[in-house]
Amino acid sequence: MLILKERMRVLQGVAVGLATLAIVIQLVVLGELPWITLCLALSFGTYGLFRKQVPLDGVTGLFVETLLLLPVALIALFWLINAGYSHFMIGDGRANLLLMASGVVTALPLIAFAGATHRLRLSTIGFLMYINPTIQFFIALLVFEETLKPIQLATFVMIWIGLGMYSYAAWQERQQTRPAIAR
Repeated sequence: MLILKERMRVLQGVAVGLATLAIVIQLVVLGELPWITLCLALSFGTYGLFRKQVPLDGVTGLFVETLLLLPVALIALFWLINAGYSHFMIGDGRANLLLMASGVVTALPLIAFAGATHRLRLSTIGFLMYINPTIQFFIALLVFEETLKPIQLATFVMIWIGLGMYSYAAWQERQQTRPAIAR
């Protein structure tokens, strides 16, 4: 909203307010600022902003990003090899193949994300970023059997109600702006 001048509908503003309230409640319960979480959110939000403003398709944009990061990656790789911490190209070929395949597996979602940033509003993308933490939330509960405090459940429900409201308002807006022929 501040940089791209995107506008929200009233229901979307209420949804953002509800999600913000849930996050503030979690911060108060936690008792301190979650610096790592904030840094991740700011860095990924900044990345999304840059990707939205760069007029490149997903594949080309990822190629340029990879070229920009290649020197840093090579320096890190050579440092790890010299320090004796690298496991790449050492040992069995299966592990090396898995390491190389991880690049392709990582690239596919990045290409999809880059394509989405050009088609969706950045505020919508921000709300979609709650899908991954929600999957992690269910893994923590169902697989690792972590305990869930009532306040955590309440804030989780508040955030998802906000997401539902935001998505519904975005869907309504899209229905109203589509040409009559497409309906």
